[in-house]
Amino acid sequence: MRRTLCTALALVALAVASPRTAAAPQGAAAIAPGKSIAGLYVGEERSAFLARMGAPAFYKESPGDGLAVYEWGLRDGLAPFPSARLWILVDTSTGGKAFRVGTEDPRYRTREGLGVGTPIEDFFREYGPARHPAPGIYVFRNGLGVRVDWRNAAESVWVERP
Repeated sequence: MRRTLCTALALVALAVASPRTAAAPQGAAAIAPGKSIAGLYVGEERSAFLARMGAPAFYKESPGDGLAVYEWGLRDGLAPFPSARLWILVDTSTGGKAFRVGTEDPRYRTREGLGVGTPIEDFFREYGPARHPAPGIYVFRNGLGVRVDWRNAAESVWVERP
C-alpha cells in the first residue's frame, strides 16, 4: 500500500512538472531581474567581479563609447552547453561599474523558471508588456532583457537596472 502511494505521488509530480515551472536553481545560478545573474550584480565594481571570476575569455573596450565587455565561458566546462557564457557590460565613464549582466546559458533561471530556451510568450505572461527597441529584443519593466531566436525563444537573457 505504501509503495503504491509513493508511486502514485511520483507519477503525479512528473505529470505536473514542466521545464517552465521547474524549480529554478538557487543561489549563484539564479537570475534576479534588475539585480544579478550567477551572483554577478548590476552596479558591481569591475575589480570585484574580476576578483571573483578571474581573467575573462574575451575582453574589449570601446573608449569612444565608454563601454567595455567582459565574457567568460563555463567555468566547469559543462559539455552540453559549449557556447554558454556569462557576460558583463561596463560603463568605463563611471569608473568601471557593471550596467548589464547577461548569459546564453540555459542553466540560469528566474524564480519563475524562465531563461534561455523559454518562449517569449512565457516572459510576457509573467512580466507583462516590454519595450521593443530592436527586432528580436525585449526589455521588461523589472530590468530583464531578452533576445529571441528564429523560434521566438530566448537565446540571450540579461539584467539591468529597471
